[in-house]
Amino acid sequence: MDFFLSSVLSGILWDTIKASGKVVTGKYIKSEIERQWLDDYTCELIADRVNSISSRKEDFETFKEKFINDEEINTILKNKLGYRTEFAKRLNYIIDSINQYRYSDEKINIEYIGEFLGFSSVNELKCYYISDTEPTYLFMDDIAKNIGVNKDWLKFGKGKPFSSQLHRPSFHRAIDYLKQIINIQPREVIFVLSDDHYSYLGIVLGTNELKYEYFPEYYHFSNDVGGEGQSQIFSIYNLIKELNTNKLIDNCIVRTVSKEDFEKVFTGAIYTGAVCQGKRLPGYWFYDFLDLYQSKEKKEMYINSYGEAFVECQNIVKAIKSKL
Repeated sequence: MDFFLSSVLSGILWDTIKASGKVVTGKYIKSEIERQWLDDYTCELIADRVNSISSRKEDFETFKEKFINDEEINTILKNKLGYRTEFAKRLNYIIDSINQYRYSDEKINIEYIGEFLGFSSVNELKCYYISDTEPTYLFMDDIAKNIGVNKDWLKFGKGKPFSSQLHRPSFHRAIDYLKQIINIQPREVIFVLSDDHYSYLGIVLGTNELKYEYFPEYYHFSNDVGGEGQSQIFSIYNLIKELNTNKLIDNCIVRTVSKEDFEKVFTGAIYTGAVCQGKRLPGYWFYDFLDLYQSKEKKEMYINSYGEAFVECQNIVKAIKSKL
């Protein structure tokens, strides 16, 4: 389903069903949307089906899940939205997902994607909207690689659309990602912190204006850890130190996102570039973390700037270093 459905769900249907208690009508749907190629008959079909499956007693998430997975609604929209191929449907989902979470105000479309991929004409993509012929696997693999999409999802609908295609290291330590970062040479390395008490830290690579990929492992970043969690924190410290040694630290930034968005990003459920909407912390976060405060004054300064978890993790690093 494309972003139209999200708009209908959040802006039209749910407000009508739950807030006002009114019956949804095709005329109402038609009056609220701008897509003129959804004719009156199609709107009536959608309205009838929504009224038959909805209940004022259920919450929004239950209704949304039911709506998105309803076979009859999917059939109606597939027939009317111009999706002649599974590839076209999935590409539209990717485009709408990027537009939903992209930090830039500029919206993308298939014309934008065509130019971004270096095609001579947008018709190289549009043909899959008007023809029943699916593109070759090689064609889809190339698109997936350049945009940062799960190639198995784009080809077969398997897995989640934004599941990471980056290599998972054998020992599950942050430092093990250093070689990949050096080889890929991303334009930015984003350290992503979940904004909750039991904080986690994950890493996203921004390769181009659309392509963002996350490393499959994420790590504890608080003092509520055992021996394994402490080792993870020490590995994060070593990674930052090596990024600095390799003169890559200036390409690194830190952002905080909600626990919910963190989980969605690092499971491939939403566009990885959504992390760019998170709060950006000062660039000297990395240098301050490597500093491992040596005075009470600096400790207090770091707590005020970054929170207690930051200093607690420094304490863990200092304790491990003292035993080496």
